[in-house]
Amino acid sequence: MSSTLVLGPAAGGRSHHALSLLSGTPQVTWVCPPEPAGQAGVEPAPEVAQPLTTNVPAPSTWIRVETTDLARALIQSRHPVLIDDLETWVGAVLDSTQGWEDPETATALVHDLVDQFQVALMAVPVDVVVLGRDPGLLAAATAPGEQLLHDLLGAVVRRVGATCSRVELVVAGRLLDLGSSLRVQGAALR
Repeated sequence: MSSTLVLGPAAGGRSHHALSLLSGTPQVTWVCPPEPAGQAGVEPAPEVAQPLTTNVPAPSTWIRVETTDLARALIQSRHPVLIDDLETWVGAVLDSTQGWEDPETATALVHDLVDQFQVALMAVPVDVVVLGRDPGLLAAATAPGEQLLHDLLGAVVRRVGATCSRVELVVAGRLLDLGSSLRVQGAALR
């Protein structure tokens, strides 16, 4: 089965494109990070974006799963999967583990979770679409928490991109297939 990483800036069309990749599928497992405990209705930290499909409604037949355990969500799904999205996932992992205060432990945990996700991504018998933003498309980090998010997101995007069978960039409503582009040799994956 295929796995596609869809990258792009906010409001660039990535959510619409990701949904179009799954449009012929009546049931999809839509994996979103949960809201932090006790934070329902409270605005998230400014460095963490909202799920990308918040402004693009998903079909009512889709099964929404709120978790930070991406590997388990993939393994348990019997339908194609949409991971929405890597930036909010990293933020949710940091929130759920108080990782903003302990960057070293948080970094190790995120890398362990990505290790598990990569194995599951290569093994599942369903199509998977992963949404994300490359940190280069975000505003410059001005605080330690923002820098931590950018650094972890960059590592996660590189590793997931190395695992997915396709990587696509959506900018200004235009789709660029990065499949035939050269890979950067020596780019740190950890």
